[in-house]
Amino acid sequence: MSKKITFIVSSPATSDTLEKSYPAQWNIPALIEIKDTRKGSRGGRIYIRYISYEKECYVDKQGVDFDFQKHRNGEAQRLTKPSFVGGFLKVDEDDHALLNFLRTHPYNVTNSEVNEHKGKKFLEINQEKIAQERIQGVKSEFDTLKLVFEMSSADLTRTALLTGIITPQRMYDKKLDEIRHDLIVLIKRDPEEFYDAISDELADYKSLIFDAINLGILMTDGNNTLVFSNGNRFASVTTGEDVIEAGADKLADKANYDILKMIKRRISAEKGEDTVAHSEEELQVKKDNVDAKEELLSDDDALEKEVNSLTVESLVELSAETKEIFESKPPYYILNGQKLYIGKGSFKYKKAAVQFLKDNEKNLEELKTRYYLYRNSNS
Repeated sequence: MSKKITFIVSSPATSDTLEKSYPAQWNIPALIEIKDTRKGSRGGRIYIRYISYEKECYVDKQGVDFDFQKHRNGEAQRLTKPSFVGGFLKVDEDDHALLNFLRTHPYNVTNSEVNEHKGKKFLEINQEKIAQERIQGVKSEFDTLKLVFEMSSADLTRTALLTGIITPQRMYDKKLDEIRHDLIVLIKRDPEEFYDAISDELADYKSLIFDAINLGILMTDGNNTLVFSNGNRFASVTTGEDVIEAGADKLADKANYDILKMIKRRISAEKGEDTVAHSEEELQVKKDNVDAKEELLSDDDALEKEVNSLTVESLVELSAETKEIFESKPPYYILNGQKLYIGKGSFKYKKAAVQFLKDNEKNLEELKTRYYLYRNSNS
């Protein structure tokens, strides 16, 4: 018994949603004009025709003469229209005549765009491809579930935090089995969301934030502020933003390497881990910093040249990041009584702030001076 190739009406169904209702029967034209996209053609138009004993569907390749006028007048050989019954048309894989015709037909989704057909369409179901995709999906899901079942309690909690299954404020509200169950539900419902969360470029920094909160190094007010255990503010956001993400962003910034290093050291100390390696790393960083300072001091004008070479856009961004140069808190900054919108707001406000400085040389020079002094005192 030969294998069957299935074609299906594509509207409203898709290849993986076959349980739809269709008209009892839909006949497609057995003679129809299409764009000639064959290799070597001049890009004109040509007719294709379904004749059961002709392997080729292009009329200029068939043995039966073609006369369109005779077809219009009903004088030509009567053609059998391929028929979709209940939305399906199953074709023997050995029926090359019908397969070639259906695969070339302008109502086929594959060809409908080039032929500018906007009506009802059909598509070929590649059962082998669908089966392979489903098997791969099952295998991938199985591997992910296996990973979840083999996670340590620490990894399980970390993953739950990254995926939002639990929050830092309610870290201990769920037992490990509950967390594992919720992760499995997430994987089955939306595996992409799961993988996006754990492969986020900030995932490692977020994990540090979670560790720091868990160990009491950082504390959150449950809303929009993270503070150190001594009460100093670490990160804050406006309503609706994620303070954990803001904290991770801050740790990812090379300018905050000292803070990252300190948090790592405190986490290691709280966990009772060996901090010698961290100390050696810090000594090397200090040595590099000393070397860099000596090199900088060898040219008194180096910093001044650097500041003067900054674009206004870069100067505003860098000054805002210091949290010290402007005379207010983000997202609003004040320079000489002039409120500028920086921060994470709409681009038009930032652009307006930059334009203001470009138009006011005195304010721009003062901003350069303040940034220079800040860099000089923190170098």
